[in-house]
Amino acid sequence: MDGEQWTTLHELLALNAEVTDRWGHFNAQLKSTKRLKSEPLRVTRPGELGQQHKPDRSDRVVTDPTEIAAWFS
Repeated sequence: MDGEQWTTLHELLALNAEVTDRWGHFNAQLKSTKRLKSEPLRVTRPGELGQQHKPDRSDRVVTDPTEIAAWFS
């Protein structure tokens, strides 16, 4: 989607990073006397347009024969 590929391995790695982050935050909260304010880690999946990801304008389907011929020359 949008030129990005996502496999089961990528999903499992993203979930692992998110769960590890939450577990670390939970343990830090247990050992702290203050309320820790932290947003949980969220890995942006393909198809989810986050604030950090902007679509690449150069990634488009070209059907104009003159533009395709210009690319090869």
